[in-house]
Amino acid sequence: MLILALESATISVGVSVVDETGVLASKNVLPGRLQTETLHPLIREIMNQSGVTMTDLDAIVVDIGPGLFTGLRVGISTAKTLAFALDIPIVGCTSTATLIAAAPQGRPTVAIIDVRRSEVVYADGDAPNDLHLTTPLKCAEMLRADDKLIGAALVGDGVPRHAEVFASVIAERSLEVVEEERSPDAGSLGLLGLRALERGEGVPAVELTPLYLREADAKINWSARDLSKVDNR
Repeated sequence: MLILALESATISVGVSVVDETGVLASKNVLPGRLQTETLHPLIREIMNQSGVTMTDLDAIVVDIGPGLFTGLRVGISTAKTLAFALDIPIVGCTSTATLIAAAPQGRPTVAIIDVRRSEVVYADGDAPNDLHLTTPLKCAEMLRADDKLIGAALVGDGVPRHAEVFASVIAERSLEVVEEERSPDAGSLGLLGLRALERGEGVPAVELTPLYLREADAKINWSARDLSKVDNR
């Protein structure tokens, strides 16, 4: 089974091609705000590296979040377009599950993703798709209160982005921030999606649902505007 995996939900953009033997080609980059301009050329690059053509593909895998609204929209719209055009199934994997799958094994793991507006989303290795939207401070309090997470590995960009909030609990609970896993890896996403497809979890493109968790910042800002200051003359 040949799978194209697309990652653009958080701070990175990545593409991989995988099959049952492993990762055939993969690349992750940090594009800033240029997700659209980066993703499409990267797809061509990785397809060329893998020696696979679009018509060879059996499925598309995409990160459905949680993450940043623009990156999610870019990745999911691209994945759905390809799946629809090629008439192949699509499967969505969460950012947290992808990060946890690639984390060091044999110890507790918590994925913490920054979603802006002073909020993070976290999930632990026991339930990687059980998502909790909260503030960095409350997330740090959770880490301090849960004894089963002593010595845990922390993955995702949430801790580095709010380092001052997490500094004391990291020291107190002997936690380790895995610096190389700040964002989901496209190769890990592809392999996670492959296992999901083997379980029969692929769906038609039209049925894929993103995990935005809240409205886009632009819509929030518009809804929260002070109408008393609008000049309607």
